[in-house]
Amino acid sequence: GLEFTSCAAEDAQSKHWTRRYAGSPARFAKTLHEIAPLMHYVAGELEAHDLPLDFVFLPIVESTYHPHRSRGERPAGIWQLMPQ
Repeated sequence: GLEFTSCAAEDAQSKHWTRRYAGSPARFAKTLHEIAPLMHYVAGELEAHDLPLDFVFLPIVESTYHPHRSRGERPAGIWQLMPQ
């Protein structure tokens, strides 16, 4: 269900994140290994609700799939949701 496309016109932010994740492949591979069960679960939920499977990658950038408790107006959880 995933399909990567070429990003010929990368902006500065895209280049930053590309360097961050591609700059340490061993660390990124270790992270993926650790969060694979969570990614698998999220992928199943996305498919069950007919949502884009690409969303499985959003928590990697937002929180590396680590849930965080929040106090007040800070973002929380793997999706980094904000209180209304």
